[in-house]
Amino acid sequence: MNLLLLTTYQRRAIIVLYDAVCVLASYYLGYALRYESFSVKMYDSPHFYTELTLTFFIQITALLLMGVHRGLWRFASTKDLILILKSVALAVTASFVGTFLYNRLEFTPRSVYLIDGILLVTSLSAGRFFYRMFKQNAKANHTENAILIGAGVAGEQLIREFSKNPSQIGYDISCVLDDDSKKIGRTIHGIKIAGNINSLTTYVKKYEASTILIAIPTADNKTIRKIYDLAKPLEVKVNTLPPIVDLLSGKASFKQMREVRVEDLMGRNVADLDLEKIAHSHKNKTILITGAGGSIGSELCRQVLNHKPTRLVMVDNSEFNTYKIGEELISQKLNTELYFHTVSVYDKEAIETIFKKHSPDIVYHAAAYKHVPIMEVNPLAAIKTNILGTDTIAHFASLYKAKRFILVSTDKAVNPTNVMGTTKRIAEMVCEYHQKNSETLFSMVRFGNVLGSSGSVIPKFKKQIAEGGPVTVTHPDITRFFMAIPEAAQLVIQAGCIANGGEIFVLNMGNPVKIVDLAKELITLSGYEVDTEIKIEYTGLRPGEKLYEELLADNESTL
Repeated sequence: MNLLLLTTYQRRAIIVLYDAVCVLASYYLGYALRYESFSVKMYDSPHFYTELTLTFFIQITALLLMGVHRGLWRFASTKDLILILKSVALAVTASFVGTFLYNRLEFTPRSVYLIDGILLVTSLSAGRFFYRMFKQNAKANHTENAILIGAGVAGEQLIREFSKNPSQIGYDISCVLDDDSKKIGRTIHGIKIAGNINSLTTYVKKYEASTILIAIPTADNKTIRKIYDLAKPLEVKVNTLPPIVDLLSGKASFKQMREVRVEDLMGRNVADLDLEKIAHSHKNKTILITGAGGSIGSELCRQVLNHKPTRLVMVDNSEFNTYKIGEELISQKLNTELYFHTVSVYDKEAIETIFKKHSPDIVYHAAAYKHVPIMEVNPLAAIKTNILGTDTIAHFASLYKAKRFILVSTDKAVNPTNVMGTTKRIAEMVCEYHQKNSETLFSMVRFGNVLGSSGSVIPKFKKQIAEGGPVTVTHPDITRFFMAIPEAAQLVIQAGCIANGGEIFVLNMGNPVKIVDLAKELITLSGYEVDTEIKIEYTGLRPGEKLYEELLADNESTL
């Protein structure tokens, strides 16, 4: 019988039954050992069975009152042993007094109760600790009870993969939860769809699950947040599938679960992409990406490769970043030709050589300086890269007749209050200028902060948490728009496909997020308590920094 399939009351009933058998067996054996005989004649006394019955009811009542049956056997410890010792002492003493009052003339020898107590402690403890050893052995085989959320295609594939070899995968799925009421009560490969997501707490306790598996690759942040909030007080792990784009491209498999990250909780909803149109526009084309070693640029490289271009040309001024993305992409052994160029985007001679050699069909211009405080004290660097660099790339894209040019811009270009935002706004205007005098279709994509990108707050917060804090936030009310790196790259590619020339695409960033809330969430996900174990300190707004960002300027409107 699989105890995990029983309800809490059924499992407790079995435990009480086991304890009752121990009580009867211990008293019986106490007599036998005392008289050194298992002969039936020894029990011919008319008082024996009455005393046995009286002892049974007194001792089992004492054990129940002390709560011996409530402990989880899989977590049996020395505290449980101490409780058993106290409970047995009370039970044996009470039964001794009870039988003495019942029959004072033919009183049972005291040694019987002493042996009874020793045997009862031994049998009660043995059952619990042998069960714990069994569970530990199961854990040593790397299998954990898990609740699967999502009864769709992804959930079915996970169950099929896990059922092949649960010890290697690491999970034994106890049940499935799904909010589709039509699916509840049905089964997937023998695993029951037990209820909806709101019943998570009930089923985690019922099956003693240690992990929640979210098998919804298209789940938005609200759904993952809801599951995470339900699971948080249960102290269980929450794992999720990789993004749908990685599953579709083959970059990740359905077996590769990972723990929920702050990006999953704070990112915006998944976009509805026209993958067929994207694939058609990139297949057998030459694609050039500047800033290819950066956070957005490297993700653009990965995603563009999925659409099978003939040639991918990567430009970055950082030798190390070029090396990193190069090693990653070369290891995939794809049919696409890969070219790497370590140059600055404002180096006209070097950039013209690259365009003359490759004649790219599509140009993604992601190279830029983006760190606001650093650019405040290094304005010339921002002007060179963000303005002159954009003009250089745009000029040669037009000269060598690239079909499309997509500029990766920022919400800081809206009503700019700093050097970085101002240079990015001018970069947009440069592209608008080239659009008027070129056959190339120029478009710009404007979005907010990208979760986990180099220089963003998440790596900084993680480092501060690892060092024991404090986590520094500039202002308690500061807010920013956030999205995940993969989706930012997806939307840049999508915008390039639908552009007619001259548009600024403003991505739907959802609601702005308070940075202090992001810091608190990251502290909690790291296993610490906010303000007790890791403190938050406010340092004041930095030069050129806004309290909140905007996606549209005062004189702009959306279509």
